[in-house]
Amino acid sequence: MKIDLRLFGAFRDLDPSGVVRLDVADDATVASVREAFAAFGLRAWGERFQPGLLAVSAFASEREVLHDRTPVAGLGELAVLPPVSGG
Repeated sequence: MKIDLRLFGAFRDLDPSGVVRLDVADDATVASVREAFAAFGLRAWGERFQPGLLAVSAFASEREVLHDRTPVAGLGELAVLPPVSGG
């Protein structure tokens, strides 16, 4: 199945379109999408990709933040939300 990831923060800086499309298994969970994105990021962006940032990033549907064990079938699109700071 295909899933689109909307990129924000430092991840958005890596791809001007702000979206990447991944192939994942039909029974994929957020955890497996995270793994697929890590593999994609290292392949596509090399040293510019930050696996440590991905490890602490949240994934969300358009309605809620999702747990790693949440199935993604039927969601179609997720957002990758790295932590931010500011004031």
